[in-house]
Amino acid sequence: KKMFFPTDGSKPSQAIIACGHFGNWEVAGPAYAIKSGIPLMSVMRPFDNKRVGEYILARRAGHAHSVCDKQGGVRVLLRALKTGSSISILPDQHAGTKDGGVIAQFFGHPARTHTTPAQLHLHTGIPILPLLCRRVNDKFQFEFIITDPIIYKPTGDKAADILAITQKVNDSLESIIRQYPEQWLWAHRRWLDLDRTTHLHD
Repeated sequence: KKMFFPTDGSKPSQAIIACGHFGNWEVAGPAYAIKSGIPLMSVMRPFDNKRVGEYILARRAGHAHSVCDKQGGVRVLLRALKTGSSISILPDQHAGTKDGGVIAQFFGHPARTHTTPAQLHLHTGIPILPLLCRRVNDKFQFEFIITDPIIYKPTGDKAADILAITQKVNDSLESIIRQYPEQWLWAHRRWLDLDRTTHLHD
């Protein structure tokens, strides 16, 4: 999208990137920071194994790409946006009730979904950019697949607005995943109405 990757010498636009566990999401952060020319901060969940976490984190950051813990991350993300950075969130996995998720549709099924992109968009007005990093071949070549940015006009009903924006995010990511379903990491518990122990035998 030209507003995020301008070729006329104009300044790139900030974005609240809604990414996903698709293709190679580890490549997406540093690559987007390099391509856009502006810093990027991504949200991450701490690793259960500390040593594995240290190993991976040492390779995630760099090239104007930084990471922050999801616990208390909203304030950190707001500070990043206020200083001109873009931010990246992966909202395609289950959001527990303590994470403040809302129930939105995903592939025709109810899924508790993270609302951080919607909340930050309403607070800042910065566009949400649905983006997935597709593996093109086995030669370490990837491409960004980007849908139209989400720019939402608030209605005054904050709860309804958050749900509407979150649904738009789900719909945008779904539209890309439908094209390349084999590249999406889908084995986690995503839907509320499906019993995995039952459907594994269907």
